[in-house]
Amino acid sequence: MKLDRRLLFLLVAGGVLAAIVGWRRRQLDQWRLDPRQTTASARRFAPHFELNDQHSELVKFQRYLGRTRLVLVFFDGELGADHDSVLRPLIDQAEAIEAAGIQLVGVSLATPYANRQAEKRLGREVGFPLLTDVDLQSPITAPTHRLYGLFDEQRQSTRTGLFLIDRNQMVAMDPVDGFPAPVADPQAAITQLIHGEWPSGTASVSLAE
Repeated sequence: MKLDRRLLFLLVAGGVLAAIVGWRRRQLDQWRLDPRQTTASARRFAPHFELNDQHSELVKFQRYLGRTRLVLVFFDGELGADHDSVLRPLIDQAEAIEAAGIQLVGVSLATPYANRQAEKRLGREVGFPLLTDVDLQSPITAPTHRLYGLFDEQRQSTRTGLFLIDRNQMVAMDPVDGFPAPVADPQAAITQLIHGEWPSGTASVSLAE
């Protein structure tokens, strides 16, 4: 009788597990077909990290989390901070953006020296951290790009992306892979930021609210 109860328990547990797996698969299929349904609601805590800035000083990203709105830009280090099409307008408008209560942070594979050279070409200091995605304590390549889903394992290369992190430390999430989701239209987001608006999906929320 005891064996029969165990078998019954296993059968019931197996049925419940199969139902959950089936539901999850249907949900993922639905998201893939119409990702707009989850864009506004899928959120996760922003991964934190520690990297060196353009002055070779260690910056702990968590010191910003929960204190202010954050715009995290993974830019093309080969082009340089002064020539990247997403980062450059943010640099040019950094004073106005940060006056609206937003902290800018740039990340790339460019060395601190290369970032200082970019500042020299600009003729001024950037005014916010330009971080080098190298962990001297680990052999893993581009660890922060990996945290944010911007590392291509097959090609062993990085991608660029702009992320918006709110005061609750939350960032949009790709519901399929669980990584933070970059803004779909960075240029539109930049325009809103310059005008004192915080982009939120397809809508914008006034920073004065």
